[in-house]
Amino acid sequence: MDGVLSTRLPEELSERLSGHSFSRYPWVESKAEIYVLKHISEPTLYLKIRKDSRLLETEYNMLKWINHRIPTPDPHYYSRDESYEYLLTSEVTGTPTYQVKPHDRETAVRILAETLKQIHSLDVSSCPVIHSIENWVKTLEVNGIDVSSLEEWRPVENLVFTHGDYCLPNLLIEDGVLSGVIDWDYAGLADPYVDFVSCMWSIRYNFGEEADDLIPLFLETYDVELDPAKYGFYKRLNELIP
Repeated sequence: MDGVLSTRLPEELSERLSGHSFSRYPWVESKAEIYVLKHISEPTLYLKIRKDSRLLETEYNMLKWINHRIPTPDPHYYSRDESYEYLLTSEVTGTPTYQVKPHDRETAVRILAETLKQIHSLDVSSCPVIHSIENWVKTLEVNGIDVSSLEEWRPVENLVFTHGDYCLPNLLIEDGVLSGVIDWDYAGLADPYVDFVSCMWSIRYNFGEEADDLIPLFLETYDVELDPAKYGFYKRLNELIP
């Protein structure tokens, strides 16, 4: 493998990637190191390296569980050592929805809503990860995070399959249609409001004042009327998750 990584790869992975060149993916907000791997005669691959948190293991397992029911990268390899996790996937081509041209933003938001409804409609049989409120509170407390803002009132949960980080950079479109959804490391069974909060925040963050028109379009396309109290709870929960 050509180039210098910030950490040494496991021998099995290094041998598998022999002959590939790579470049660091310039997504500065990711907590993982992401590399684009190219080969003269093989498809482009993506390699994620993260200090051991088991999140890449979750993503690997979720991609296998989804099994192409939603367009996603193919999971090729996962391993971990005493310090790092390593996840190798296929490439998803296309334009992240936050980068679409202004005249394509309505189309992008409709795709966001339609895809999210498909995700929430997946059969959850044998889904291996459960992100219930109770489980998140336990995880946050173990990590020393104050959860008192969640104790006054908790909504009734409706557990469906969720993406967990449903923001515009994680959906790619090509020729006006969905080409893939990436970054499934927080996926699992949870309430749909987990994804509503992330998506609506991302629409406003990326599209600014235009969000005043695009968020109602998102909700109309998904066909949901939000409960303000429940939305507020999941917004507080989302802000606490590291």
